[in-house]
Amino acid sequence: MTVKRTFIATFVALACAAPAVQAIGLFDAYHAARESDPTWRAALKENEAGQENRNLGRAGLLPQISASGYKYKVTGDRKQPYLGRTFTEDLDYTSKSASVQLSQPLFNMQRLAEYRQGNARAEYSDAVLDQKLQDLAVRLSGAYMDVLLARDSIDLAEAKLKAISEQLAAAKRMYELGDGTVTDVDEATARRDIADAQRIEAEDRLQVSLKTLQELIGETPRSLAVLSGDAFVLPTMQDSAAMWTERALANNPEIRAQRKAVEISDREIDRSKAGHYPTVDLVGSFSKADSDSVTTVNQRTTSRSIGVQVNIPLFSGGYTSALTRQAAANRDKAKEDLEAAISKIRTEVVRQYTGTTTGASKVRALDLAVKSSERSLKSTLMGFKAGLRTNADILNAQEQLYQSRRDLAEAKYIYLISRVRLKAAAGELSEADIIEVDRYFSAEAAF
Repeated sequence: MTVKRTFIATFVALACAAPAVQAIGLFDAYHAARESDPTWRAALKENEAGQENRNLGRAGLLPQISASGYKYKVTGDRKQPYLGRTFTEDLDYTSKSASVQLSQPLFNMQRLAEYRQGNARAEYSDAVLDQKLQDLAVRLSGAYMDVLLARDSIDLAEAKLKAISEQLAAAKRMYELGDGTVTDVDEATARRDIADAQRIEAEDRLQVSLKTLQELIGETPRSLAVLSGDAFVLPTMQDSAAMWTERALANNPEIRAQRKAVEISDREIDRSKAGHYPTVDLVGSFSKADSDSVTTVNQRTTSRSIGVQVNIPLFSGGYTSALTRQAAANRDKAKEDLEAAISKIRTEVVRQYTGTTTGASKVRALDLAVKSSERSLKSTLMGFKAGLRTNADILNAQEQLYQSRRDLAEAKYIYLISRVRLKAAAGELSEADIIEVDRYFSAEAAF
């Protein structure tokens, strides 16, 4: 037994050894992913950092208070001429000073632009967080259903392998009795080998899909809820593709984030242009000094001041103009990025809407195909017993039946994931939608 097959066997054994453990459903896995997925946890921290842009922008409009001080020990001597003679005086004193200054912007276009830009950056972070939450739901749903499809593929491959092996044994018996041909034996052998290779390939896919799901939810699940054996209900789409697109343009978080990126760029232009405007600040200070210099030894000074300070920019070497042109170019780029995002989301909505509507039709058609294939195999077996069908006809009928069953299983998962992706593209994917999809799965253990 290979290492990969040993992994699958161990996984199944662990699941079977703990029947009391309830199967993990899609909604359970979604909540586990919100706790464990490192990409989502990083997004939460990114949003936490982004929210501080509000405080950073507001800080520039609030008073700025600073304090400073010093204390020096002064030693030496001071020489002073008097009536042709030089008198020397020793110096040994402490000089100290303390001051507090307050500055309150009264008119500052740059600070105002930074305040507005800070709010836009925080709202951009919120939109990005919404986008990553919906992306998490889509990734989790896809990984969950990939595991189930791989598990279904293994079951079908094993059933197919068993049926072909039985047909091979029958072909060998008939050949030994002189009623069959070596061609029947060789063809059945080839089909069996292909079926065995398909089973191994399905086991490989299960191993990979389990690893992907484990990385999302933080643990390897012992069992998963599988598709219910009841009728696969396919609700009719109530809204048109145009209505879904309209909602997506209004609610899709990627588009909302890109719109905020344009607003941030606009505020950057305002901030750059502010370099041409004067600034007006209310400035107040209080200072106290003792023995500030050798000429004021042992003197104390206390001063208070309050007034208005005006700064008028005259010439900056073209820096402000260049900065404004650069910001305008970045704003134009942000607008083009917005148009690209809108175009992408339009396409995505149509793709997923079509996948949902045609997916429902495909599920119905494949369900009929499976039933037809079952009847065809039954008729072929009866015809073989009557001498009207060959061993190759039976193998072909079996191949058609198991392929139809796998296609049906895959179509069901594609239909469900298309519904999730359509909601995500419209910016409306919520826990309620995950719960709705989760209802398609029963509490049976998948392994």
